[in-house]
Amino acid sequence: MVRARKVTASSLTRSSVARLLRVHGLSQRPRALPERERRAFTVEHPNDLWMGDGMVGPPVIGHDGKLHKEPRMLSQIDTASRYSIYSEFFVTEDAACQEIGLRRAVTSHGIPREYYVDGGAAYIALPLPRGAAGESFFDGDPHYLRLAQAFAWLAAEPGIGVVTGEPGVGKTAAMRHLCRSLPASEHRVVYLCDCAVKPLDLYRMLAAELGLKPSPRAQIVSDIKAALVSLVDEHSVVPIVILDEAQGLRDDLLHELHGLCSLDLDGRDYLTIWLVGHPRLARRLRLKQHTALAQRVLVHAPMVAKTDPALLDAMLTHGLAAAGAPADLLTAEARLLLHRACRGLPRLVSQLLRLALLLADEQELPSIDASVISSAITLLHLETPSPPRVAPPKPRFDRGTKPRE
Repeated sequence: MVRARKVTASSLTRSSVARLLRVHGLSQRPRALPERERRAFTVEHPNDLWMGDGMVGPPVIGHDGKLHKEPRMLSQIDTASRYSIYSEFFVTEDAACQEIGLRRAVTSHGIPREYYVDGGAAYIALPLPRGAAGESFFDGDPHYLRLAQAFAWLAAEPGIGVVTGEPGVGKTAAMRHLCRSLPASEHRVVYLCDCAVKPLDLYRMLAAELGLKPSPRAQIVSDIKAALVSLVDEHSVVPIVILDEAQGLRDDLLHELHGLCSLDLDGRDYLTIWLVGHPRLARRLRLKQHTALAQRVLVHAPMVAKTDPALLDAMLTHGLAAAGAPADLLTAEARLLLHRACRGLPRLVSQLLRLALLLADEQELPSIDASVISSAITLLHLETPSPPRVAPPKPRFDRGTKPRE
């Protein structure tokens, strides 16, 4: 009425209008709806329906010594008895943590008839996860076994190691798997992948990972060395720095890397550095200007493509088993075609198999045959390599040679 300018705000108050409406029965509170019992998750017997859920817990200090402000408690609940079958706190909420709780619940209480979860981050994961580690990682490669032996050696005796290999052979996946197997109370892993920077920028990234404040170059180098000595001498923690894509390191940065390992005159090594990159990294280290760094490298661990059909087939079988798929999901012809197209590179195997699973699901096929693999190869532009053709040598009289004059 005031906005319509029928009355002024000073001539009529809201309380008067409310009292007038109440006297004439025009203002009444809505009647409450009759209460009814809601049974959305009611089942008759235990193990008929489980539900996975999570909640945010109080801040905790993890095994890595870091403060985690929002740890997650992931639980498996039986809806019939409302009994919490298994609950555990994790510092992160992902599919791997959810899988741990679900496996332990199934081990102790059997397999439920149905399992319900929402769309949370811990319950969404692609088949054949890219972050293969633990049981999902294939460790039957001889080159990986040599790398694991060298990694354990440098974890106990700090030094510099070099891992080289073509793109897609699994260098980063292998290092991730090895780092996760380390005792968190004895090692501090720092992973850096943006290596095409100046030395000062690398020092700043390393300082941030160690919890140090940014400062000028002279001060930040001194702070990093003091933090490394403190970790080793006072906390008995060996720092491990992994520089991924190290083939892009600048020359001036390579000149300073060996200085981070030996920090005092007694010759002690306080830090393990792993340089991970393409084969060009090994060629650069053989240059004369990097002789000082090359002489301090204790381990060279090259990784190559899995060209052995038996080894690649074993990796493929392991990956399917880790994802819960039957071993006969791929026909023999499909496996052979996949081997030829991927050239022994695990990254291409994973990408091709993911796409093949989607295509087979769209067509509602019970298995993946050669036609599905062929379609995936076309979509990924992975043409099946054909054997090289070598031209026959020309006869001597057709080579165009001229007699000496």
